[in-house]
Amino acid sequence: ESRREIVKSNHLRNVELNSEDKETGDIENLLSISVGESWLPSRDPVLVISNLIFTLGDQEVPRRVVFIHGKGIGVGKLPGVELHIFDTEIAMLAAWQEFFHSEVDPDVICLYQLKDSIRYVVERLKGLKLGTLDISRCKGQATQVKSVVSYGKNWVKQQARMTATSNQEVFRATVEGRIVIDMLRIVLVAYNLSTFTLGECSQVFLGKPKEVL
Repeated sequence: ESRREIVKSNHLRNVELNSEDKETGDIENLLSISVGESWLPSRDPVLVISNLIFTLGDQEVPRRVVFIHGKGIGVGKLPGVELHIFDTEIAMLAAWQEFFHSEVDPDVICLYQLKDSIRYVVERLKGLKLGTLDISRCKGQATQVKSVVSYGKNWVKQQARMTATSNQEVFRATVEGRIVIDMLRIVLVAYNLSTFTLGECSQVFLGKPKEVL
């Protein structure tokens, strides 16, 4: 029997758990960088993974499940959120993968920007020497993430030489037995935005600003 859960998971540069920001799923990084630097999986740990779980045809409120780790984090409560707290990042990552298999087992994974979500976790596991990310339907099948270049409408129309602004690099994930939807790829093809950041998409499509820390 096919399961019908849909897991939404997006990456935001925000390491706070706030009850007002529980509409989306996130994979958060604990930053130790200066302004202008990039997040490095070999150095910067994943702090929070939150999941928003839908079941097609189910009228109940979606499940909101948050995995977090860190010393000194008290056992708190967020309205409508299942909060799982771990002492270490390694324990959190292992528990999240097991949760993915044994409790959720989704058909569809929907997120924004694979590069900063699933790909980051894949590279982080390598950096921690913990092997590969295993969230496929068949346990033991490594998740594959590859770079893809999407060509802009102007380049396709003119069939001319590409310019720096006529293509965008995005990523594609192969998760055996599951459909992975990166909303960034859809927005790149269908809309003409200035930055294509999650914050801009939130403002344009939802009419709500998304604070980025």
